[in-house]
Amino acid sequence: LGLSCFMVSIATRVAPASLGTLPTATALAVLFATLAPAKWTRDCLAPAGDLLGNMLLFIFFASAGASGGPVTAVFAYPSLFGFLAVLYVIHISGMMAAWKALRLPLDEVLVASNANVGGAATAGALASGKGWTKLVVPGMLVGNFGNAIATFIGLALSTVFRDMM
Repeated sequence: LGLSCFMVSIATRVAPASLGTLPTATALAVLFATLAPAKWTRDCLAPAGDLLGNMLLFIFFASAGASGGPVTAVFAYPSLFGFLAVLYVIHISGMMAAWKALRLPLDEVLVASNANVGGAATAGALASGKGWTKLVVPGMLVGNFGNAIATFIGLALSTVFRDMM
């Protein structure tokens, strides 16, 4: 937690005005995770990260579930429901086509799909819950990598759309 606060503190000081703090903090965190010595991360950060990460995942899942509301709320916005239904059908169709065409293991395809749609937390939870322990870390890495890349893509697209308006 202290390391996270330190990263945000650095990002606040060095972030270019055109980019902002969030993508700068993302870039610094990815850079640190990539370049940190393996012994230091294994001996110092991993035990604390596992404990803190598990605790925060439980809080995340509880708050996400509590804010979801009743199932009837899904049908309050039919156009949004329809859009998401089409989006997910296309996604799972593409994933299943890739699974068949490339002859990939189904468990890997399902965790990768979950990482794409739900992010690192749900991919790790799916892999752990199904007993696919060898896929917990790869699922979380893919989810985090997607978030890191999508942050910059989203900012670039927002600039393009803002200029179009």
